Amino acid sequence: TEPSPMCNAPETTAANDRDLIRRIARERDCPAFDTLADRYREPLRRFLLSRLDSDAALTEDLLQETLLRLWTRADSYDGRGPVKAWLFRIAVHLAQNQRRAARSCCRPS
Repeated sequence: TEPSPMCNAPETTAANDRDLIRRIARERDCPAFDTLADRYREPLRRFLLSRLDSDAALTEDLLQETLLRLWTRADSYDGRGPVKAWLFRIAVHLAQNQRRAARSCCRPS
């Protein structure tokens, strides 16, 4: 009997993600970008929405910035972890920077 294809699904997805991000970095491969963006858009949106007090407009802005960085900085992915973790780290940093900026602009002098 063959193992179920689902047994290796997370590992296969991670390997596929690494191949896709390499193609984005080396060849500016639009279909590879679309595949990764489609795969992680909703999980990233839900994550950012939870971090940004349900601010839908700001969530969309930071989601777009995260995906833009996937395109413009794919060559900075070092392969040490899953692409998913790399994308979520970008989103975390953007959300943290946004919160810092909001606190500093609204703080009385």
